[in-house]
Amino acid sequence: MWKFGDWTKRTKWIVTGIIALIIALGFIGAYNSTPTITINNARDSKISTDNTEYEFTGDVSSMKSATLTINDEFVPLSSGSKFSHKVSLEEGDNDFNLVAANDNGETSETVAIHRTTQAEFAARAEAERLAAEKKAGELRTEEEKKAQEKAEEEARVAKEKAEADAKAAAKAKAQAEAQAQHKAHIDGLATTYCSNHQGNRNIYIPQASSRDAWENPNKDLLTKYPKHSNCVTIMTFFVDTMPSDYIDNIISFRVGTGMNKAEVLAAWGWPNNNSNHSSDWGSSGTWTWDTGTCYYGVCPHQQYVTLVNGKVDSTGNY
Repeated sequence: MWKFGDWTKRTKWIVTGIIALIIALGFIGAYNSTPTITINNARDSKISTDNTEYEFTGDVSSMKSATLTINDEFVPLSSGSKFSHKVSLEEGDNDFNLVAANDNGETSETVAIHRTTQAEFAARAEAERLAAEKKAGELRTEEEKKAQEKAEEEARVAKEKAEADAKAAAKAKAQAEAQAQHKAHIDGLATTYCSNHQGNRNIYIPQASSRDAWENPNKDLLTKYPKHSNCVTIMTFFVDTMPSDYIDNIISFRVGTGMNKAEVLAAWGWPNNNSNHSSDWGSSGTWTWDTGTCYYGVCPHQQYVTLVNGKVDSTGNY
């Protein structure tokens, strides 16, 4: 300190003397002071515990030999200053007076310790019970809420399923009714067709209600006496592929301009002659039918149709 200072030697000696005096006075003051008590585990003036005993630990600071008493009971100091002492506690408030003494006098510290009473234990237990009941009630409420939400969700799903099932059932019913009406319609047409064409001309009976069966007819599949099931096959194809007025023409032996080969075959039967016959029936030609029997008051020798590109261009009688 003095090495780096700019003070004179006289000043340095004066400062050193002052510092030494302060240290000496501090030592003398400490030596002549009463003890200081430090309690490690009693930082608050009032302590609460459930135990029947309490242990004081701490330190007595003194430059001189000191003693310690707690409620007038002598407490030994280990290593000259440290102490550890157990005291018994009564229910309720307990006051303890710690007194440290040396030749210079005494220093005291008062510590209040409250031991939990039976009534307080009961009150605490009741509070814990009420808190547990409240928590249980909250849990029940939450569980009930979840159960209600689950029930509502299940009800919603069930309702949606029921509505979907009802719609599906209604759709199936409508389809079944439509199919039944369609079948009844075809059965009625087939009955009339069979009745009108029974025993008159050779009727082509396809094995399936398909366009291919009519576009490539087989001469071996002819009959003058079609069964109802044969007529159903014929009518099914035409009902599904053409307007109702064309079907009326077929049922009533009428052939008109614009009808195709299949419609002509169904209306007038297989022709007796085909001037342009080929495997695909040609793209043009004349079909003729012998008319040995009168129909609807008309008794021509022959009926004919001319076909251009597979469509009836004209009809007539010879």
